[in-house]
Amino acid sequence: MSVNQEIWKWYHRRLELQAELEVARAKAVEAARERKVLEKLEEKQLQEHQLKSYREEQGFMDELANRAVNSMALPSPSANGL
Repeated sequence: MSVNQEIWKWYHRRLELQAELEVARAKAVEAARERKVLEKLEEKQLQEHQLKSYREEQGFMDELANRAVNSMALPSPSANGL
């Protein structure tokens, strides 16, 4: 093989490797974007879960408070003969 043929061979191999590198970079960028989207979705789901838990706990606390108020209700004045 002549020197020129060897140079062309390595030149084309270099171009092939550059193209493979660009494909790999594009895949890495896309994977990073997908990861960010998934992280944001996960964060949103966590916040929704925390809010739902808070509301359930608040409803339970309200129910307990209402029971306590109702069990401690003052008798009406007519019941005491006033």
